[in-house]
Amino acid sequence: MTHLSRRTFLLAAGVSWMLPGLPFASAAASKIVVLDAAFREHAALLANTRITLLDGDAGWLWHEHLIHEAMQPMPSIIGLTRYADAFVLTQFAAQLGLRTTQRTLDAQRVTWRIDRLDDRNAR
Repeated sequence: MTHLSRRTFLLAAGVSWMLPGLPFASAAASKIVVLDAAFREHAALLANTRITLLDGDAGWLWHEHLIHEAMQPMPSIIGLTRYADAFVLTQFAAQLGLRTTQRTLDAQRVTWRIDRLDDRNAR
């Protein structure tokens, strides 16, 4: 039997919110998950996803990796980062006409999802 800490439970709940309708442990492989390197111990909870570790500048990560996914017809970018990094990525997404929704997990961590304004209505 695995012991589930409160912290792990809250993280699982937050990430399951980011992936509506999908089982937490089998998230769609087409999703890109941005995971702050400080929270890398949670990577095992994100089975079957493409994880991009954020270990430094969120602006660099956006311009080098995420902008290509963001420009797709149905962008699939979700994340677990610190607030400052979520803010930076939100600003870049807004410049492309994308919406970011966020959910607070605790004083340091926030989950977020980037999508088109009309993507949520199509589901």
